[in-house]
Amino acid sequence: MVVKAKRRALFTNVHTTLYEGPEPGTVVSYFKDDIALSKKTLTILGKGVLNNRISSFIHEGLGSITLPTAYLTMTNMREQVMLETLPLPFSTIVRNIMSGPRAESLNMAMDMPLHSPMVEFSTLEEKPAYLGAESLESLNWTTKEELYSIKTISLRVNDYLTGLFYAANFQLVDFTINFGHLYRESYDDPSLLIACQFTPETCTLIDMEGKLSYPLNAYYKSELRKKISNQNLLKPYEMLVKRLSLHKGMKK
Repeated sequence: MVVKAKRRALFTNVHTTLYEGPEPGTVVSYFKDDIALSKKTLTILGKGVLNNRISSFIHEGLGSITLPTAYLTMTNMREQVMLETLPLPFSTIVRNIMSGPRAESLNMAMDMPLHSPMVEFSTLEEKPAYLGAESLESLNWTTKEELYSIKTISLRVNDYLTGLFYAANFQLVDFTINFGHLYRESYDDPSLLIACQFTPETCTLIDMEGKLSYPLNAYYKSELRKKISNQNLLKPYEMLVKRLSLHKGMKK
């Protein structure tokens, strides 16, 4: 009997766990079935499988238009291999529509379309603090030149995702993107790569067909008010997979 060595977890959150990869310089991203809702963790069976498929598909699309991504390949139903990067200590948020707590904090009308995409930065905490570009430079978290690259890449990703989701009858409200440094031979000149996942948890979408309440947490809460036999917490993921035609060839 062959016993597989236990993999070492490098990082974990509600949605994913990162393990050491099969080759030096790689990591394995394992997609979990959990969600966080009202300070509780709930399990939606099958969510991780669908998120893995969605994120892999988007990364492949971004790679096809020459955007720098750490994604390498999807290895099974729940896992994908990525290049190991040193994460930047902040997130980038691109907004097309002002909504949610951010709209409230700025005393703006909810669901207001923006004249042009807004690029913001925040800390990585569960309740993030927003930071300006000058603050990021003062903290030595990045440079002016790198910030220019981050904004340029993020806006190109926004163009790609907006078109992709619109073709599937979803409107992209906003999304969060994280970057990392890839170090090869020199520590002085690292490559900047997209090093995150693209899922319904990181992309806020409005269903233009009106079949899903918005945002995602509102849908969860509306479903949880129903009888257990009538609940379908997996529906947003299934619907996105189906409209993007990713369900073909997937095991039931």
